[in-house]
Amino acid sequence: MDLSRRKSLTPPMLSGVVRRQPRALDLSWTGVSKKQLMWLLNRLQGLQELVLSGCSWLSVSALGSAPLPALRLLDLRWIEDVKDSQLRELLLPPPDTKPGQTESRGRLQGVAELRLAGLELTDASLRLLLRHAPQLSALDLSHCAHVGDPSVHLLTAPTSPLRETLVHLNLAGKLPPPHGPLPPAVPPLPTSPPTRPALLPPALT
Repeated sequence: MDLSRRKSLTPPMLSGVVRRQPRALDLSWTGVSKKQLMWLLNRLQGLQELVLSGCSWLSVSALGSAPLPALRLLDLRWIEDVKDSQLRELLLPPPDTKPGQTESRGRLQGVAELRLAGLELTDASLRLLLRHAPQLSALDLSHCAHVGDPSVHLLTAPTSPLRETLVHLNLAGKLPPPHGPLPPAVPPLPTSPPTRPALLPPALT
């Protein structure tokens, strides 16, 4: 169900979503509030795909307290101010989880596709993913400038839990590190004395 790019979501819209019980919901680039998102997620227990790209972190933080037992795809691309600490809130088990409960392994343990393009993440987030998102088969880290080569090694190491499940990794659009080597300078154009233009042959008479 596509509600993307709507500046505001009215109560009738939200009620209509719940009545339809969609398996996929696109709220990207909307003005959905944290309260609205929590209300929705608590009533969409069968939701398998959720797109929140371009929303505010204040709204998206509702994921930290909402049950998502069926979720398989989560799109968090281009959300401002999302760093390692924010992603940690979404990945770690709820603080009141008791030993032996299913959620003790993390809130996103069943997610197979995670889209994190454009976020300010580092290798620390990759370590959390290895521990708390063991079912990942597709991971989008494009345009994450602070994710370096060590991340690839973490994900593909012989001891990585994702070595056998991860089949698609997007690292496109990565920028060089802030203190990394600069690209080679453009060589100056060769200087040579100006040449006089060749004279045109005289016109035939």
